[in-house]
Amino acid sequence: MLLFGWLGHRLAGPGNNERRRVVARCILTVGLLMVALGFPVFFDPSWWAREVLGVIPQGAAHELLPSLVVALGAALVIFGLQLRWGPTGHGPDRRTPTTRRLLLVGEGLLLGVLTMSLFFDAARYATMAGESEGWRDALKGFTNSPVTVVYSSVRLGDSPPGVQFTDLGSGSGPYRYRYNGFRILVKSSSRFYLVTREWLNGRATVVLPDDDSVRVVVGGK
Repeated sequence: MLLFGWLGHRLAGPGNNERRRVVARCILTVGLLMVALGFPVFFDPSWWAREVLGVIPQGAAHELLPSLVVALGAALVIFGLQLRWGPTGHGPDRRTPTTRRLLLVGEGLLLGVLTMSLFFDAARYATMAGESEGWRDALKGFTNSPVTVVYSSVRLGDSPPGVQFTDLGSGSGPYRYRYNGFRILVKSSSRFYLVTREWLNGRATVVLPDDDSVRVVVGGK
């Protein structure tokens, strides 16, 4: 933004009209190309992933760079429009009402594209941060998730690695089978999602209904 301000100030003199037009034309061309190049990221077509994203190494740049290119391109176009058709600060404003209205509409649309790009990147960054935190927790054996004991009226099948199964016998009431070693990953309105400290060995996530067939006891971490 400081660079834009400095450049606009240098080209604001009455003797720089031709130079302003040339610089504005270059900036508009570059900005529009950047917007056109990056805009397909919002629709994610197959050719985009293959031809464009395929050449960007996996990582933060792969996820964030395309929409940042759109945001920067939109900012360049806004500046180019102001440089070419905006008030110079020298002499009367000779723009027609139609020119002023079109400039206002164009800048409004470009501000919308700029804002959308930044929100899109923020959402992607939040997703990446969540996934990274989830992997770190998995590598540590979900030590940040509460230890959970499951009592069930029916056998749950083969126990995943790290879970101790106990048959409490027919006299133990409605919940005959006990499973120790689970950790609760998340609880929805109708289901429990459980993992174990050895989740990386088989990557098995056990999903149990939140009904009378099981009793889930969530303990401390």
